[in-house]
Amino acid sequence: MKHKSFIVPHDFTAVADIALRHAIETSAKSHTTIHILHVVNDAADIDEAINKIDAIIAQHAGESDVLLRPQFGKNAGKAIRFDQAQLCTEISKVSTRFQELTGKPIDPIWRAPGGKTSPRLIAMGERCGYRHIGWSPSGFLGDELDSKRFPNSKLLEQASRGLKNGDIAIAHLGIWSREDPWAPAVLEPLIENWKKRGFCFALIPN
Repeated sequence: MKHKSFIVPHDFTAVADIALRHAIETSAKSHTTIHILHVVNDAADIDEAINKIDAIIAQHAGESDVLLRPQFGKNAGKAIRFDQAQLCTEISKVSTRFQELTGKPIDPIWRAPGGKTSPRLIAMGERCGYRHIGWSPSGFLGDELDSKRFPNSKLLEQASRGLKNGDIAIAHLGIWSREDPWAPAVLEPLIENWKKRGFCFALIPN
């Protein structure tokens, strides 16, 4: 049997919220995936729209579960419901894989997909035995963003001046969806710029 999906247009109005609640109630019975659709007038509005959609997802999560939207993989962009047990299982998969690759247990920390959190999600993670560690806004280096809207020169300039003492920065060595590779062009000059500002670097012990 083919998997069914609901596409719910949402313009951030009360009427659209009613349609979404109806879709959620129906999907709970039929195990249907819900896709929220919002059309923007300009590419500059995308980030704001994504943040609003994330807030809607958090608002409509059940009292004993959460809705998460993975960034990558076969479920990228889909809102997926997790109860307490399912969330613990997902986090433990990372712990198991880390142990397989390194031979050592992972520290009891985790990060939500895309860094998007809510008090409920953080509490559920703690009940799994993991403390949530996110990144600072200035530590988001942007290497997974669209190359045309966020060229490497812009990302380098923002990261070079934005990082503060105590911030956590995050980057990937490569993201398939970014046309202009980030690491080869930005990583080395970024480190040099941070050194000029007084930051020091050291290797993590084996």
